[in-house]
Amino acid sequence: WQFGQAPRGDNVIAVMRGDRPEFYEVADPLLYRSISSLNRPAKDWLVRFLNGFRRLGQSTVTLTVDFMTANVARDTLMGGIMSRH
Repeated sequence: WQFGQAPRGDNVIAVMRGDRPEFYEVADPLLYRSISSLNRPAKDWLVRFLNGFRRLGQSTVTLTVDFMTANVARDTLMGGIMSRH
């Protein structure tokens, strides 16, 4: 097995992290079939370009004091409700 090349085997999947693939061996055949069926196409250049605007809009909303205050209050309350202790 050489770096950057998939190891031999029928149950190996590749996950892209940044620009490099990471290979994982999946022991469960059903899980391997499920993951293998998720064939996602590469992102189009327009989608990548517009993603920057989406991030900007998302950040301007989620970094406001009103949103953070409401989110902290909601998360604290839900954490108390959902906790088993």
